[in-house]
Amino acid sequence: MSRYGLPYDPLPPLLSSSDMAVRLRAARELDDQTVDLAALRDLPAVRKRVDRQQRDGSWRYPGRRVDGTTHYEYLETYRVLGELVELYALDDTHPAVSRAAEYLFTLQTEEGDFRGIYGNEYSPNYTAGILELMMHAGLEQDERVERGLDGCSPADKWMEDGPPPCAPSAGSSTTPFLVAVNRYGRTPPSHRPI
Repeated sequence: MSRYGLPYDPLPPLLSSSDMAVRLRAARELDDQTVDLAALRDLPAVRKRVDRQQRDGSWRYPGRRVDGTTHYEYLETYRVLGELVELYALDDTHPAVSRAAEYLFTLQTEEGDFRGIYGNEYSPNYTAGILELMMHAGLEQDERVERGLDGCSPADKWMEDGPPPCAPSAGSSTTPFLVAVNRYGRTPPSHRPI
């Protein structure tokens, strides 16, 4: 039994992977090694993604567009930004990440949520995911992220109106919202002492 509770130890194949991103991330996050992830910024996969970024900071959606209400570039930008930040460890000091963040912020409402993936419908899952991604990119102090988090957990409205829009559903403790909130020291009103 491995230290991860599996019948085999997945760490050796990850640490010997031919994919530098997998190898370095496994070493840092699973084997507690001190690893400089800066080398990931210059990988061909990163350059390829950065080269495809549009002037407005978005990435074009490569698939078929099935309806006129989904903002496909928004969805693709969220997806590619997630790869750049989470897999390749880029942050807001990289111009592509900064431009993509600015593009996504153009779709933030005054209340702080992000709309566009489901037409103009409210989307707590994408709002939470985008906020978490922005924080991982180093933008946790940006007032727009703060506004988004405040919009997700307005303490005064919690008791009056029920759960805030970004709150996870009952029984869900691993949503991006809770991960982001727990990582950056904010507690949803449902978890605050009375």
